[in-house]
Amino acid sequence: MSLIGTWDLTTEPNHEDAKCWVCDVNEEGVLIFPDELWEQLGWKIGDDIEFVDQDDGSFILRKVNPENNDQDS
Repeated sequence: MSLIGTWDLTTEPNHEDAKCWVCDVNEEGVLIFPDELWEQLGWKIGDDIEFVDQDDGSFILRKVNPENNDQDS
């Protein structure tokens, strides 16, 4: 399965305040987030992101907090 292409990302799915982005995946398999998404989530370049498979074709992406090995939003 190739990951190259686009992914649709949504904050708070099924919520009226949900925001959506279409993100590209480059030839090296890197998921490219738009600047607005980085700002919305408070993520920074170098943050570790965990992909949690929801067993329905979707994933939850969470920032991993290295200080206490816990997750943020």
